[in-house]
Amino acid sequence: MMVGAEVVEGVELEAAIERPFEDPEVRYLHLHNARPGCYNGRIERA
Repeated sequence: MMVGAEVVEGVELEAAIERPFEDPEVRYLHLHNARPGCYNGRIERA
């Protein structure tokens, strides 16, 4: 289930990736470009 979404500048990407993982229930993120359908990859909790 999607629990959030955020659009950030590239220099803010690392912090934007870390924020959702503060919630122990979040297992992975899907990373997209800002344009629809531009899937870049999946980031999993380490």
